[in-house]
Amino acid sequence: MVATALMACAGLVVERAAAQVFTRSPSLTIPDAPTVTDTLVVSSGPAVITDVNVTLTLSHADLSQLDILLIPPGGSQYLVLCADAASIPGTLDHTRFDDAACGGLYTGTAPFHASFRPKGGIVIPYLGTIPPPPQWMTSLGALNGTNANGAWTLLIDDDTDGGTGVLQSWSLEFNDAIDPAGPADLWKLCATGSVFPSVSRHGHSVTVRVAVTPRSNPTSTGITVFAMPDSLGAPVLALFDDGLSDDGAAGDNVFGGSFVVPATAPLGVSPITFLVQDAQSRFGTSSINIDIAPDSAWFESKDGGGDAGDLPPTAQPVLSAGRTQLRGRLDTPTDVDMYAISICAPSVFRVSTEQVTSFDTQIFLFTPDGHGIVMNDDAFASYQSTITSTFVTQPGDYMLAISRYDYDPIDSGFSEIWDDANYIFEQQPDGPGAPNPVAGWWGLTFSPVGPYTITLENVEPQGTCAASQCDPIDFNNDGLFPDTSDIDDMLSVFSGGFCSNDPNCGDIDFNNDGLFPDVSDIAVFLQVFSGGPCAW
Repeated sequence: MVATALMACAGLVVERAAAQVFTRSPSLTIPDAPTVTDTLVVSSGPAVITDVNVTLTLSHADLSQLDILLIPPGGSQYLVLCADAASIPGTLDHTRFDDAACGGLYTGTAPFHASFRPKGGIVIPYLGTIPPPPQWMTSLGALNGTNANGAWTLLIDDDTDGGTGVLQSWSLEFNDAIDPAGPADLWKLCATGSVFPSVSRHGHSVTVRVAVTPRSNPTSTGITVFAMPDSLGAPVLALFDDGLSDDGAAGDNVFGGSFVVPATAPLGVSPITFLVQDAQSRFGTSSINIDIAPDSAWFESKDGGGDAGDLPPTAQPVLSAGRTQLRGRLDTPTDVDMYAISICAPSVFRVSTEQVTSFDTQIFLFTPDGHGIVMNDDAFASYQSTITSTFVTQPGDYMLAISRYDYDPIDSGFSEIWDDANYIFEQQPDGPGAPNPVAGWWGLTFSPVGPYTITLENVEPQGTCAASQCDPIDFNNDGLFPDTSDIDDMLSVFSGGFCSNDPNCGDIDFNNDGLFPDVSDIAVFLQVFSGGPCAW
């Protein structure tokens, strides 16, 4: 197109049109607080818009103070290009706003020299002196099919005191035209990836999926996708959108494929890079992370077969020896996972979520019938949790549970088994429901939740370790057993009173766990008295 110059009188800024790119360079001051506008008149532009992008070059002391709106010819509607973009100070360096960009301009570090999606939606200029038009748009695509010719206005509202800026230039790109000063990512294909499961181990199969957003003008064809798990020592993997490659439905632009984690893959988090291309020479690349756990990890979903329950009857038994980690996931803030384990050497037992889990955890230890033993919320300078051998002295089976902070165990009367106090210490049950078994969970709910890791030290499979032997059931040593006087004397001594056959009564540590007096002594005593086993 032949350039069109508008230079009517002194002081007017030159506007030019070339190859359907229209540019204006006003060097306009953006004052502190009031709204300013600048208008670019398009003449001899396309009669029908099939695609339009906007590029901006401006600087400001704080981009988060600015709401930037585009008002197309007619003045009855507006599009929010960006609002409250966090960057102090901030510079938009020929920043392109394009519906086909891969993300919006929300956070980051200036200068911004890339393509972003317009924010769209409603904006209410807080200190605006010029109100926006009555109608708002969600995207630049709303302008497709309209005439490009006329007055286009850029409205910039500084909605916070402090700081000024300058609008150096802005341009409109119509129908696939490119401002040569704009960013080179115009031809980028947008794609997002995922890997399932996100935590795996050697010899296990994992699936990579990549969702591609085809470009228009011209429409993407012949899309190919490759994943490169070379950081794991695996070969390049071609992904397919055929409905047969764990990719969803055929033709939905989701590409999938699977590979086996090599035995030599490094432990920890590694990136899997993926590359997408179309026949129009557009491409995109990004990466997704996979966490390779030790072979000694127990997986809630893979080894346990699904979601671990939250109470002893539905707890997931850990059945394999030599496990050093529990790997699972809290799907919601009210999700609780409980595992059935054995502890054979209590003096060297330890479990912890410190250093390995990102959200605020609580971990609990119960007897198999649900009576509380010990819990920990925050392990000193950490939001994660640790339980040691401090209050665990008896070998045998236990229930290990994990929950999000402040989602706590309660008894059947809705009383908390542990008080909400002493967050940084290991606590024995001290709430109103302490004598009773866990019957449910209740409390405040917080986000985020997600994958967790519990490191295990000296934890064995359920049923491995024999429980300690209990004292004789003839507590008062009167030669009559079982009789109710044994119960009476046991409860009397437990409460600090006397025994009818003093000093010949048994000691109050009936289950010989080294903890006395504790509710497990009473619980096990009554269980043995009724003909049950000497076990929790």
